[in-house]
Amino acid sequence: IGGAIADESKLILQTPQKFADRYHVDVRVFHEALSIDRAAHTLRIQGADGTAYEEQYDKLILSPGAYPIVPNIDHADDTRVFTLRNIPDMERILSHIRSNHPARAVVVGCGYIGLELVENLVHAGVSVSAVDLADSVIAPLDRDMAAEVHTYLESKGVSLYLSSPLTAIEKANAGLTVVAGDHRLPADMVILALGIRPETTLAKNAELSLNGKGFII
Repeated sequence: IGGAIADESKLILQTPQKFADRYHVDVRVFHEALSIDRAAHTLRIQGADGTAYEEQYDKLILSPGAYPIVPNIDHADDTRVFTLRNIPDMERILSHIRSNHPARAVVVGCGYIGLELVENLVHAGVSVSAVDLADSVIAPLDRDMAAEVHTYLESKGVSLYLSSPLTAIEKANAGLTVVAGDHRLPADMVILALGIRPETTLAKNAELSLNGKGFII
């Protein structure tokens, strides 16, 4: 996004063929696991061509990952509002920057992903405002250590709005307005970096035990 890596192919560490050659693992991309029959030890899968089939297993390991948190507020689904979890997400952000040349971006969430995005947007020539509910960036850092990051961000021209919970995204003229705490921040694009939730739909439908936050026990 910031231009430090010019060749997108360098972001891909493995291909299915390389993985098969090295580890003898059958990797099936563009396949989706639809359901688990625990009694029969079978998995129903939709293939790349859209047809469904069953695969038997002796042991089944679930590693479905997570998906970004998107708050239930108006205009969170606007085409100028983004999350970043994978390479297709990155491509959408990059396409928007190249096509629309946004002058102002608001990044909501100042954890690791949020600050990576802040840095890359600055490198891409975008004026950035960073917003967070907490009173400092990167939650695991002690407040005095985070203060050094605050100073550095501001030295790079980043406007930092802490203790400012996101309450609304509004359409305004040709852009958007992010309402966070007492602030109203104009934006040509918004990136939500509010954390992740576990993608455990398969596990839930298979009646596996989940905790209160949806994680597999």
